Amino acid sequence: MGYEVQMLVGKVHRGFGVGDDIDRDWFQLYATVDLCKPGESALDDLSNASKEKEIYTYAVMGDGDTSVIDDRYGKTLRPIPIQDALEALHSDQRRDYYRRFGWAIALLESMVQEEGGNLSVVLWGY
Repeated sequence: MGYEVQMLVGKVHRGFGVGDDIDRDWFQLYATVDLCKPGESALDDLSNASKEKEIYTYAVMGDGDTSVIDDRYGKTLRPIPIQDALEALHSDQRRDYYRRFGWAIALLESMVQEEGGNLSVVLWGY
């Protein structure tokens, strides 16, 4: 991740929508952590390797009307299961300490404790 990245945390709703959007998978944002410029990481590798269906979200534009499927660099938004993201962040933190990973780990662990493993992480390059 050689550019600025936000880690979006939320829930994927499968086949949710109306009209032309009926078969899309939508991402509902619960929290965001600005990772700034984390460099190469296991989390980025997970995002690149994800075979999950692309998702659509309104979250990153903030206007509630603009849906997006790619980040600002053209990378398709694909969800990472929250447990996998946590494992990658712990691995990254052990390899090369980065304070923002600590914040992300604390947030994800608290969300898993409250919500279980039914959440996902999406990386948004901006």
